[in-house]
Amino acid sequence: MIARVILVGYLAEKSLTYTESGTCILKLTVKTKSKLKDKKYLYHKVIFLDPTAERAIKYDELLESANSSLVYIEGRLEYRTTTEENGTKRKIPEIWAEKIKIIENKSQNSEKKVLNSFEKTVDEFLENTEK
Repeated sequence: MIARVILVGYLAEKSLTYTESGTCILKLTVKTKSKLKDKKYLYHKVIFLDPTAERAIKYDELLESANSSLVYIEGRLEYRTTTEENGTKRKIPEIWAEKIKIIENKSQNSEKKVLNSFEKTVDEFLENTEK
């Protein structure tokens, strides 16, 4: 069974690295508003694994101009287990991205208008799939 994720949030950080075999790994941090009283934002780790270097570099250049912009990400949820210094094991959620799209640059429309439009699109999609 696969856990699917749709994440809409603000691009906070990004890094582009290469493995020894030459595979590009684009790592993003996306922040979303939190409804918890003690936190203003929640931060999500997103990984885009791409064996084609040119495609990952294209995304890297595209996201360079989109820093702090609203992004749409679709992918699968995975958990990575890490061991802390005291021996405690901890599971860290990661989103392995399959689709990424810039919804809004900060200089464009307000966040509320874009999110309302996005929610309307999702509702229409759900109605069509239920029929």
